[in-house]
Amino acid sequence: MLFKTRVTCIGPSPADVRIIGTLASAPAKGGPYKNVARSDKTQRVNVDGTETVFHTPPQGDPKVTESAWYRGQITAQVVVPVPSGTWTATSDEVHVETGR
Repeated sequence: MLFKTRVTCIGPSPADVRIIGTLASAPAKGGPYKNVARSDKTQRVNVDGTETVFHTPPQGDPKVTESAWYRGQITAQVVVPVPSGTWTATSDEVHVETGR
């Protein structure tokens, strides 16, 4: 299971964006949820409207492979050129059946 956060920016100069992502799983819809993966990455985002993708778990980390209900949550912040406040977002719940 991989939770992707897609970021686009429009502006006069490139922006460094920090995304802290959490992937949580539950045995049933509605929880209780437990965190199974985390990411914390700052990445340069083009300001021409092209998409930059952040992954939770990060590429290279162990994969989440259990059948379960999942949801992702992020905290986002522009850190360059001018630090911003933070935003949060939570995905819908999704059931994943892995066949295991």
